[in-house]
Amino acid sequence: MHSNKSLTRRTLLCSLLGTGMTTFFAACGTTTPTPTNSPATTAPPSTAPSNPVAATPSAAGVATQAATPTRATPSTSTGATATRGGATATSAGATPITATGSSPLLQALAVMPRHDQLPGQTGIAFADIERQKRNYGLEKATSAEAFESLPEATAILTNVTASVPLPNQSGLTYAMNPQWREATGFDFWQVERTIQAGSPPQLFTQMWGRFDQAEITAAMARAEHQPRSYGGATILAYGEDGQFNLNQPLSKLTFANFNRVVLAEGTLTFSGFSSLIEAGIDAQAGRIPNFGQDPDYAAIATALGPVVGAQIVPPDTIFHPAPGPQRTPVGFPTAAPSNPRLPAYRLAGFGLRDDGITHTMVVVLLFHDLATANAAAPIVQQRASSYRLRSSNEPLRNRAIVGTPEVAAQPSGATVMLPFAITDTANLGLWLRMFNNADYGFLAE
Repeated sequence: MHSNKSLTRRTLLCSLLGTGMTTFFAACGTTTPTPTNSPATTAPPSTAPSNPVAATPSAAGVATQAATPTRATPSTSTGATATRGGATATSAGATPITATGSSPLLQALAVMPRHDQLPGQTGIAFADIERQKRNYGLEKATSAEAFESLPEATAILTNVTASVPLPNQSGLTYAMNPQWREATGFDFWQVERTIQAGSPPQLFTQMWGRFDQAEITAAMARAEHQPRSYGGATILAYGEDGQFNLNQPLSKLTFANFNRVVLAEGTLTFSGFSSLIEAGIDAQAGRIPNFGQDPDYAAIATALGPVVGAQIVPPDTIFHPAPGPQRTPVGFPTAAPSNPRLPAYRLAGFGLRDDGITHTMVVVLLFHDLATANAAAPIVQQRASSYRLRSSNEPLRNRAIVGTPEVAAQPSGATVMLPFAITDTANLGLWLRMFNNADYGFLAE
């Protein structure tokens, strides 16, 4: 039996991970379903939210390795060192993904199928939560009980989970609540990596972790899923596309996100729509292309480097921000002579490099050619140096030290990578908050 002190701590943790992190989950565009008694319901068709960049993150992974870029403008990536108390730093990652590719992000991109619904409004989101847990001494947090036994773990986990774009379907909201595992057959503590893409409710997600296939299969059976074959794989399927029944525990927590489930050793792939889950099966079997084979996405992933979290997005909502107060860049007039116009880029990437000691926020832009990238690099650096966060009107340089841009030739063009040194671990999630709040105004035209 838990002592009163343990019960108090568990109550605090449940509040933190269940509802106390509401601000973070809202920033990531995730919501906790409100249980209601209703018959089977079909999810409404996808519509663009008022703030597309703040919608639920993305998804995806067997990749063709990108060519090694040649450095056109050698430079050093600025990365300040921050000291954290107690935990031993390590760069050890999660269970390896069986795929070709030079980084976990590139490997994960290879499971993301090329489909007309993908990448969706917020692009592709990647999270290496296992590596971040190891970086901050939480590798022993493999269950709610184990987590509770670790000193000072609550505050550390808050920073860790805020630093990577975990999908709500990872179970983070219910990390301290057994209700999630009873309904889904797994819990947050088993999840190692995630990738997701799409526009809600049409999402494709794959997760890697220490999953028990039999337990998940049993949970899906309780939720009335039926096995069916497709392309050499078994899909555990419930109802029609986008259909859910809030009288069922699984639907109360996940709506239609787990309507189509595919299990393999160490992976859990799911979607609410047959076309997406079937495309995922086809991509992993090599029958259709995947995003890891796309030279543009491979170029961004290569330039991002060894990130623990990333978002790769088409530039529309960043380069051409919609008019109005929620999209008005703060900190510079884009047409002013002292702030020259930024050349158009065709893909953008955001992420965090972190080994537990050195923390570097990175922004990558893909341009059509090397000359344009070389011209754009000092413009991006200058704009970032004078940029004020639209959320607080605070100079960005107060939160992150702007480094020297790095230009690299790529098979499909050229990238500009701008690093920002993070000196305070409270700002590990700055890159993701800025992304979710459409606060990269210095990247507008």
